[in-house]
Amino acid sequence: MSIRKPPIIDFGSWRKGSLSGRRTVTTQLDLALRKHGCFYLDNHGVERSELDTCFKLSRELFTHPAKKDLPRTSIESTSGYSTNEKVRGARTEKENFDFDNAVYEPDPDRWPLQEILPNSRPILKEFYQDGTSGLEVSDRSEGSMTNKSIEQLTFSPVDPNPNLIFVNTGYLLERWTDGQWKGVRHRVCESIKRPEGDTESESCVKPWERYSIAFFAAFDPDTIIQSQGKAVLNVGNYLTQKRALMYSE
Repeated sequence: MSIRKPPIIDFGSWRKGSLSGRRTVTTQLDLALRKHGCFYLDNHGVERSELDTCFKLSRELFTHPAKKDLPRTSIESTSGYSTNEKVRGARTEKENFDFDNAVYEPDPDRWPLQEILPNSRPILKEFYQDGTSGLEVSDRSEGSMTNKSIEQLTFSPVDPNPNLIFVNTGYLLERWTDGQWKGVRHRVCESIKRPEGDTESESCVKPWERYSIAFFAAFDPDTIIQSQGKAVLNVGNYLTQKRALMYSE
C-alpha cells in the first residue's frame, strides 16, 4: 500500500495579498482537507526565533520541580497544567500546559506561570496573537496520522520539518462542512533514542522527551452547528462535555 504524504502548501501567496494568489491557496487548502484532512504550511510567517523561544520556555516549564503545583486545567477552565488526560477512553502519558484567550477565562488577569516563569506571559501572548489560527507547530520528532478507518491501522508517518507547520482538521470543522473536510485521527508515538550509530538493534533503546506546541482554533462557545443528517450541536456544550471526559477520574 502506498503511503499518503500530506501536501505542502505555500502560504506566501496568501500573505502577499493578491487576489489570484489567495484563490490558488484557497483551492489548494480545500483539496488538501477534502483528500487528506491535513497539510504542511510553508512560508507561514512565524519566525524561527519565536518558535525556538517558545520551545525553550516549554522545556523550562516541564523540567521545573514546581510544575505540579500549578493551577490545574479543569472542566471550568482551559488554562493550567494537566497530565494523564483521557483520549478516547485511555489515559495518556503526556503533560500539558494550556492557556486560552483571556476573554473566556474567569480571571483574565491571572497568569498560572507567574511564580515559576514570570517573564513568559508576554512571550506566549505575542506568539498566540501572531495570526497562527488553526496551526499546529510540530515537534522535532516523528508522529503519525490516519484516516477514519482506524480499525485497519492505516497510519501514515508525518515527518517533522523545522521550516513547516503541520495543520489538521478537527471534529468541529468536519461536522461544520458536513464531512467534506476530513477530520483525521492521529497518534503520537513514544520517541526512542538508539545508541549512536545503531540503526537496527532493539537493545538499549530508551524513550526520550519530546515537545510540541499546538494552536487549537474553535468557534465561539455560543455557536450552533447544524449539518445535514445530524443533531444541532452547541459548541460550548460540546467542548465542556469533552473536557469532562478528559479530566474525569
